[in-house]
Amino acid sequence: MIFKEDSLYIVDLLKLCIEKKGFNESIRTEINKFYETNYEDEDPQISEEIASVYMAFLGKTDFKNLDSDASKKHLKLLLSELEHIEEKINAL
Repeated sequence: MIFKEDSLYIVDLLKLCIEKKGFNESIRTEINKFYETNYEDEDPQISEEIASVYMAFLGKTDFKNLDSDASKKHLKLLLSELEHIEEKINAL
């Protein structure tokens, strides 16, 4: 498995989840599989950054009030963070 390809895939999944304001079990399984894989070429910093966005999405998103200004701002920030992570991955 190649870390760069898989990490870009996970970033795309997370973007989709944020844009759709939710996720399902198959997406959770894909993300967990990414973290259970031992990559020879893994960049631990990028893995941690992806995990940070994932955890912020799960833990800090107000799923009961997704249309509030605070929720919209939070989700926009997460998408921005994913864009920066994607740039780092593409530079590998």
